Amino acid sequence: MMYLAVAEDSELSKIIERMVFETLRKREEIRCCKKAFESEIEIYSVKDLEHLTRTCKVVFINFYSPTCSYCKLFQPIFSYVGAMFKGKAVFAKANVMNVPEIAWQFDIRGTPTTIALIDGNLKAYIPGFVDEETFISIVKDILKKAKCM
Repeated sequence: MMYLAVAEDSELSKIIERMVFETLRKREEIRCCKKAFESEIEIYSVKDLEHLTRTCKVVFINFYSPTCSYCKLFQPIFSYVGAMFKGKAVFAKANVMNVPEIAWQFDIRGTPTTIALIDGNLKAYIPGFVDEETFISIVKDILKKAKCM
């Protein structure tokens, strides 16, 4: 008898539903990123890159040069979007002069160039400057492909 009374209580059902939803949402976030990184991550070595790809399913890397004016224009957009999607992906930057081996690995021919990795595999190559709206759209598409959104 007590079981039927509990099952019919709509308020309790709503609470249980909300708890289940929150648990599933947290599992999804954990599956995508084991750790929420700050948006200003700098890659200094291949080990750094490997650590990021092991920790997060989706990694966006912005390759830049300190003398590149378009890189300077894109940096605030990259940081802002990184903060928007914190916990779903990691947003890192790599100075091509400091890590040429990583730039060569991904065939980076100019700056700024942003790449997207899913499970360590290249999924998107975004050469040049892109505006905020376009970059947000690209990030959302990649996160959907990775089932992180």
